[in-house]
Amino acid sequence: MNHMDRKRVRAICALSLCIGASLSHASPPTDPARMVEDFDAQVAARDSGARLRRPAAQPSDSSLRLVERLNSQVLLSDGRDATIWEVNDGGREGFAIRAGDTLSVSVAEEDGLHVTGYTRGSRRVDHNTIPNAPEQFMPEYKDDTVETGDQQGDQTDSQDGKPPEVRVAALVHDDVELSDEAILAAQFTRWIKHMETEVMPEGKVYVELRRRVAGVTDFTYGYDRALYDWRDAVTKILSPQEPFGYVRHLLLVNGKHVEPGAAGYAFLKGYSGMASVAYSSDVAAHEIGHMLGGVHERAAQREAGLLQSCVTTMWKEAGRRVPCYTYSVGNTALIREYHHLPPL
Repeated sequence: MNHMDRKRVRAICALSLCIGASLSHASPPTDPARMVEDFDAQVAARDSGARLRRPAAQPSDSSLRLVERLNSQVLLSDGRDATIWEVNDGGREGFAIRAGDTLSVSVAEEDGLHVTGYTRGSRRVDHNTIPNAPEQFMPEYKDDTVETGDQQGDQTDSQDGKPPEVRVAALVHDDVELSDEAILAAQFTRWIKHMETEVMPEGKVYVELRRRVAGVTDFTYGYDRALYDWRDAVTKILSPQEPFGYVRHLLLVNGKHVEPGAAGYAFLKGYSGMASVAYSSDVAAHEIGHMLGGVHERAAQREAGLLQSCVTTMWKEAGRRVPCYTYSVGNTALIREYHHLPPL
C-alpha cells in the first residue's frame, strides 16, 4: 500500500467512525473515577459502534471515540510510558494521552487548547486551557537558525537501511508549570501525527520529556547567543550519557523569548534548540523542523476553509497567522532528503 492509499484508507475509516458515532446510541455519562478504566476497555474492545460518554460536567454532546493509535514512543519525565490516540471528541478532532493511572484529552477550540485530565479512581477532573498565541506574541524576528557549530558531520537518524528515526529529548525548563501531558498536547501530538502520516510514514518518532536536570533545565536564557551556551551545557552534562549527534535536545521554556526577539532558536541540521511553550502553538515543531533541515524559505500559506488561510510550520512569524500545524511540501521534501529518503 503506497502513501496515498494509506491516506485514503485513513480518511474512509475516520469518516466511518463519525457516521457510526452519529447513529449509535450513547451510553450514560461515565463516572470520572472510571474514565481511565472505561477508556482502557474501549481500547481493548476497539468496538467501532461504542462511544465513551464524558462525565456529566462536560458538554452534553461530549463523547469520546478512538480513531487511531499513533505509532510514536513517548516517555514522560517520571518514567511512565505514554501512548497517544487520535480521538473524536463530540464530533471534534482531538488527542488522548494515556500514561500510568492518568488519561488526558485535548481538543483545540477558538480560544486555545482545552486539556482535560482524569485519574484512575478519582472523581476529580482537571481542566487546563492553553491560550492561542496573540498577534502581538511575536513580531517579525531575526533568523532563528544557526548554520554552524552544532552539526556532527553528515549524520542523520537513518542507519544502515533501517527505518528512519527521529529522537527528541524535550528538556522542560524549571520555570514551566505545565504538566507533561499538557506539554505533549500543546506542542507534540499534532507534530507526531503529521510526521507519521505525511512526512516520514516509514519511520518512527521518539519523544522523551526530562525535568530537573541540574545545569540544563535551570539554564538562564533570554540573551544573545544563549543557544550556544545551552548547547555547551548539554554537551558537557548529557553527552556522557548518550551519543551526541543522534538525539535532538530541545529546551522548553515558559518565557516568550529564548533570545531577544525570538520565540525559538535552533541549529540548522543540528542537535540543539530552544522553544517557548508560553502558548499553544507550533514553536517546538518549528525548531525541530530546523534541526531536521527545514527552512523559512520553503514555508507556504494554505487555504483552510471558506475565506480562511493558514501558514505552515516553518513560517517565520510566530503568532501572526493561523498555523496549519504541518510542514509544507517543500520542507517535507527537505526533511526527507536530509534523511536520505526518496520523495513521497
